[in-house]
Amino acid sequence: PFRIEDPELNVYLMFLEASTRTKESFRSAANFHGVTLNIFDAATSSFVKKESLIDTIKMLVGYGKRSIFIMRTQMEGVCLALEEQLAPYAERIGREKPVFINAGDGRHEHPTQEFLDEFTFLEQQKWDDSYIHVALIGDLLHGRTVHSKADGLKIFRKVVVDLVAPTELMLPESYKSQMLD
Repeated sequence: PFRIEDPELNVYLMFLEASTRTKESFRSAANFHGVTLNIFDAATSSFVKKESLIDTIKMLVGYGKRSIFIMRTQMEGVCLALEEQLAPYAERIGREKPVFINAGDGRHEHPTQEFLDEFTFLEQQKWDDSYIHVALIGDLLHGRTVHSKADGLKIFRKVVVDLVAPTELMLPESYKSQMLD
C-alpha cells in the first residue's frame, strides 16, 4: 500500500474541541504513513497564558521543513484563514507553506467526514457516479457533515436530495443554493 514514510513531515493534531473518532482516525493514519506525529494539547499549551492560535502555529511551523495541521475547532473557516495568513510567514522563514485540514469547524463544515461518506456511497454503488438519491434527516441547521454535502454530492452527475427536518432546524438557504449550483 501507498505510504508517505517521511519523518521530516510534521503532522499536528490540533483538536480544540472534543473528538474521538475523527482524532483517532487521523492519529492512526499519521502513524501508518510514518510521519512525525504531534498531538497538541490546548489545555497544557500556551493558550492557557493567552497566546494566540496564529502565534502558536507560527512557532510550530518553525520546527520543521513541512507541516500539516489537522484542525478541529469551533472557529468557523479557521483553516482557510490560517492558510492565507501563514503562507507568507512560512516563505519568509524558508519553510514550505503549511497545510491545514479541516476536521470540523463549529457548525460550519466537516469535509473529512464527507470524503468518507462519498467514498462509501461510491463503493456501495460499485463506483457508478451517474445518480444518487439521499435523504438528509434531523438537525440540518447545525449539522456540519450535512453542510459539507453541498459540495461533496457534486461528484455525482445527477443528485436528488430529500431534506427532512423541523422548520427551525432546516438546512440554511446558502447550502441549498450551493447544492443547486
